[in-house]
Amino acid sequence: ACDPFAYIGDLRPMFHTVRKSLECRGGTFAFSAEIWKEEDGDAEFVLQSCARFAHKRRYIRSLVEEFGFETLSLSESAILRKHDGKDIVGALTVLSLPPSLRHVIMI
Repeated sequence: ACDPFAYIGDLRPMFHTVRKSLECRGGTFAFSAEIWKEEDGDAEFVLQSCARFAHKRRYIRSLVEEFGFETLSLSESAILRKHDGKDIVGALTVLSLPPSLRHVIMI
C-alpha cells in the first residue's frame, strides 16, 4: 500500500520498522503523504477535519535523515486524491537504504 500515511500521525515507528526490514532485504520504501504547510504551528503532523493526517515536509525530511535513507525520487506536487471535488496535493517519495547500511545474511 502506498497511501497509509494519511491514516498515521507519528511516522517514526513506521520508518523504524521499514529500516529494519530493508537492512536485511534491501529494496525500496515508497509512500505518499499529504503535506501540511510549514507555517502552520509547531506540530510535525495534524489530523485534519477530513480525518486524514497531513505531515510537514521538514518532519518527513528529518525522518529520512534520522533513519539513514537515500531519496531516489521525490515529487511534492502530486495529486493524491480528490476530496469534495478538490485536488489533494501531496508528496510521492521513494527511498532506499544505502548498501553500506545493509546487513548480509548468510544462509
